[in-house]
Amino acid sequence: SGTVCEAVLCGSTQDSNEKTESGVYIIQLTDPPLALYKGGIRDLSATHPRSAGKKRLDIRNSASRAYRRYLSEQQDQLTACLKKDVRPLLEPVYKYEVAFNGMALRLTPAEAAEVEKRPEVASVRRDKPYQLMTDTTPAFIHAEDVWNGSEDGTGGFPGVKGEGIIVGIIDSGIWPEHPSFADDGTYPS
Repeated sequence: SGTVCEAVLCGSTQDSNEKTESGVYIIQLTDPPLALYKGGIRDLSATHPRSAGKKRLDIRNSASRAYRRYLSEQQDQLTACLKKDVRPLLEPVYKYEVAFNGMALRLTPAEAAEVEKRPEVASVRRDKPYQLMTDTTPAFIHAEDVWNGSEDGTGGFPGVKGEGIIVGIIDSGIWPEHPSFADDGTYPS
């Protein structure tokens, strides 16, 4: 029904214990999230802004509240089925409804494969934490050619290194114990 679990996709690049130990899996369900629902379910009005004739998503109006209730009920029904078929004490770690319809579950790879077989499940992916590294960003986003200004990465404009580009910043906060904040004696006390 959905994509193959990342635990299987990544093969030898993943630690061998990730293939057998439980982890958090992100389960995407087939119904669209609140922000993308264009209608079609009886007694549930569209919530997608353009489909609802609005400029912005209103998560508090009656249509949005009704559709979120519907999504929550669908997630609860799936959880109840998974408790019966996969593991009795299974509880969602997180539930998502607005920009993504799904939940996070702590599963083994075998349990994740079982969940993926369900018709209401669009995909199952193992959550994988990433260490933030400010010194490797160009390689991480596959932008080395843009960073070094080569014509291959800049659309044929030599010497352009991102001028005029709008950048979105994801701020994960500060972790004082991170090596970046180590007192290496560079600055006097």
